[in-house]
Amino acid sequence: AAKPDRDLLPEATLSLLEQTCSITGKLSDVQQQLANHSLENSSHRLTEWMKVNNFESFIDGIQALGVAELADLAELTTPDLAELGMTPIQQKRFFRKVAELG
Repeated sequence: AAKPDRDLLPEATLSLLEQTCSITGKLSDVQQQLANHSLENSSHRLTEWMKVNNFESFIDGIQALGVAELADLAELTTPDLAELGMTPIQQKRFFRKVAELG
């Protein structure tokens, strides 16, 4: 069996490392793009849900409380909604609609 040329080994290793770093960097970029898309999708679904259920005027306030996706709505409390200016009837309807999300 032929032995590898010692002079070429470091260069080949360096080339392999550079390729690996390049691939890893590209993978990282793709992962970031997917994460951004997922966040955009979550935000879009939240906004659409708020509009469909006639809570459109509270979108900015809900997001200011830290709600970023539909699942976060279940974390809101009556005082949170009162702070946004929701009437007691709106709050009850809001919690009923959130419960329907499952």
